[in-house]
Amino acid sequence: MTDTPMQMPAPTPAKDVDAAISYLGPVFIWTMMKHGDNPSYVWHAKNSAGLFAVSLAVYIVLQILVRVMPVSLLAILGLVTWIYNILFAVVVIYSLWQTWSGKQFVIPFVTNFGQKIPLEKWFHPKDASAAAPTSAAAPTTTAAPAPVAEPTPAPVVEAPAPVVETPAPAPMPEPTPAPVPSPAPIAEAPAAPVEPAAPEAPKPAEPTPPTPPAPTV
Repeated sequence: MTDTPMQMPAPTPAKDVDAAISYLGPVFIWTMMKHGDNPSYVWHAKNSAGLFAVSLAVYIVLQILVRVMPVSLLAILGLVTWIYNILFAVVVIYSLWQTWSGKQFVIPFVTNFGQKIPLEKWFHPKDASAAAPTSAAAPTTTAAPAPVAEPTPAPVVEAPAPVVETPAPAPMPEPTPAPVPSPAPIAEAPAAPVEPAAPEAPKPAEPTPPTPPAPTV
């Protein structure tokens, strides 16, 4: 169970927290970003990445089966899911314990698959300055004479261009309002002659009522 076709680096020290917690789901990304230049930590991070990828693929397959399987088989699928969750938890805890003890736990198929994931390119690209040899390890060579510095020409100060003031435009005369023609006088028509009123006919005299005779004493 400990044989693998890939060359395994030296194990991490015992009780190393950074290596152990890399098996807690996506925490392997943090391990790569912090210890991406150490092959021992990279091995554990890739081992955890392979375990995480396989568990994610199994979860997706189970979710698809839940939607396509008949209702009569859902109980069996639920039992399979429960057994898988227990098995996955045991593998994670055992891998964490082996790493905490300073050992390397090889998971069948998962470890080989995880070691092929290029985590270095994704989360810890190599620094070009780290690959360059240091000055102490560099071979001794004859120093080339320093090039003669050419005199720096004095900066040319350009005179500011004269500011030509543009004369302000002359104010335009305001237009004179046109005279308003007065209305023509309205000629009144001559009044028509008033005809004399016709004389009224004399009214007949009203009859005088008779005077009653005086009483005799």
